[in-house]
Amino acid sequence: MKKIALLILIFSVSYSISAQEIFYEYQLSSKYRLTTVDSNLLKKIELDSSLENEKATIFLIDTIGNKLKEFKVYPLQFKPKQGVSDVCEISQYEPKLVLKNINNIVKVQIVQCNGTCKYSIYYWLITNQNKWIELPMIEHDFGIEKEYKDYYFPYDVTNQIGVAKYKTIRAKAGETELITDVFQGHVRYLDWDGVTVSQQ
Repeated sequence: MKKIALLILIFSVSYSISAQEIFYEYQLSSKYRLTTVDSNLLKKIELDSSLENEKATIFLIDTIGNKLKEFKVYPLQFKPKQGVSDVCEISQYEPKLVLKNINNIVKVQIVQCNGTCKYSIYYWLITNQNKWIELPMIEHDFGIEKEYKDYYFPYDVTNQIGVAKYKTIRAKAGETELITDVFQGHVRYLDWDGVTVSQQ
């Protein structure tokens, strides 16, 4: 299990590195974070293993503890470590977003592992009025040589959100083997009119 967690961490870092050259770069959020599974529930599961198949609720919260969004996870499968299940937003060093009336993008990645690891990735566009516009969730299983789709936010295309294909591969940096994420090509754009998202 430790080995799986390490691979997930490398994969998450590699994703950011591969994306930053072309698209808006993310940073770990200082405004929002995920809560963890209640420790009392984990203690109950130790005494009664049948409870591990019941989903628990975790939350996306702000710096003062306001619950903004909720998610259902399996208590023993959820991986809460930074770089695995985490919250990111557009880096403060990036130029102004080219999406009308949007001042930030929040990305929440939740990883649950049970043999294989499943990624559930949520995106919200944050308007200047602090309204959260959710994009359709992205889900995929972690696997070498597996392709999946994800969003990207280009500098040079106004009011459009890209959807692209990626592939997870093994790569070497000197003597070190890494799990990295390779851009495979553009799929389509979603249109943003300042209020709603629509598909082309």
